[in-house]
Amino acid sequence: MWLSWAGSAPLGPVNSQELKKGATRLRQSTDKAIVGLFGGSIFETGQFLYRKDNLYMLLEAEPSRAEAFLDALV
Repeated sequence: MWLSWAGSAPLGPVNSQELKKGATRLRQSTDKAIVGLFGGSIFETGQFLYRKDNLYMLLEAEPSRAEAFLDALV
């Protein structure tokens, strides 16, 4: 079973609910892994917001702050 999402559609409250319903239905129907592809990685967003060099410094110098930031992204 495939759950597809049109990446160009805005992910507002209504669309989020539909995506959640579909994902829940899929999760209940299989014991296989479910992978969500969203066009990038959490590090890509961090690099956009912090710049690559600053993100690496944050990861090294302030791991708890970096962890909180990455947790918020996922």
